[in-house]
Amino acid sequence: MLVVDDKYCTGCKVCEKNCPTGAIKVFGRKARIDNNLCNECYRCVYACPSSAIKQKTGIREKIDVSGKKDLKELSGVLDELRKKLDKIEAGLDKIGSKGK
Repeated sequence: MLVVDDKYCTGCKVCEKNCPTGAIKVFGRKARIDNNLCNECYRCVYACPSSAIKQKTGIREKIDVSGKKDLKELSGVLDELRKKLDKIEAGLDKIGSKGK
């Protein structure tokens, strides 16, 4: 989940313009992210000139697998987690390559 740090957001709308899903809107000179629309492509993170958009940390997503009865259902949950991890790793690679 991506969040906007209001301390750094200047309301420049660069993130809004770079969001392919329309998940970001600027209100009152502060960006807001609709996480129901966000696909976590990280374009806003890379585009933000003030580094105001970040991955939310500190709270880990708890995944309920108690209702899953077979290996196929659990495999689907694992596939979704792998996709999320791949997105995060790709984002970290892009951030790391910016400094080179």
